[in-house]
Amino acid sequence: HFPDIKKQHLETKPSRKWHDRLYYHWMSQDYLFRPLQHFRRKLYLFRREHFPNLTFPCTTMHVRRGDVGVPKPPFRRYAAVQEYIDVGYIQPGDTIVLLTDDQSTIDEVKKYHPQYNWIYMDRPRVKNVEAGFNNHIPSGDEGFEMLVIYTEWNVASSCNKVVHGQSGFVKALMETMEMEGKNFTRYYLNTAVSKAEAKIFEGRDHERAQLFLKTIANVTGSIATGETIAASSNTNGANKTIL
Repeated sequence: HFPDIKKQHLETKPSRKWHDRLYYHWMSQDYLFRPLQHFRRKLYLFRREHFPNLTFPCTTMHVRRGDVGVPKPPFRRYAAVQEYIDVGYIQPGDTIVLLTDDQSTIDEVKKYHPQYNWIYMDRPRVKNVEAGFNNHIPSGDEGFEMLVIYTEWNVASSCNKVVHGQSGFVKALMETMEMEGKNFTRYYLNTAVSKAEAKIFEGRDHERAQLFLKTIANVTGSIATGETIAASSNTNGANKTIL
């Protein structure tokens, strides 16, 4: 039986019974495993330095690339940023907190989508599949990467919309937002591909990643010049409000 922890210890504590799923999540994640005080201080300063101009309302957009180009399960593809914009009903001028592991995403929004207010960290990122599978320390500094993850998590949880593809990171983020009682809307872009499609490029990871990027450039460039091309997106799960 969990003890009755007083709310002043952490303002996000749900007012529920100890056996409730959200209370357990708060107890196990936000209280028992909360960062130490000196690390929380670093997070505060790090966020103030790197996200000084965040405005609300905002949309969190998570674009996973990197080792997605490697044909390993779960089999996925690189999706164009335009697909996330369309699925999330994002309008020019909207503020978007962009979470991405790949420099190609940053290059894409700078080139094709300057009409949106992009908020993201200027930091080292991987370039496609060059780091291989499951390599998530592009800076070579584990402490810095931990600060980045915690800070981006904190900023992303402040928004009222979440647009994403298949991602365990976003699933955990939304569970935390739900636990904290935040009202937000989730928009899901299906980035899955068949095993057969992925295995065609077995041993040719770089070629597969470059093909994805070339397709994105062709489609996005055509849209930017006024041509009409149907985007290969699946909006299953869009407009689902999570209370």
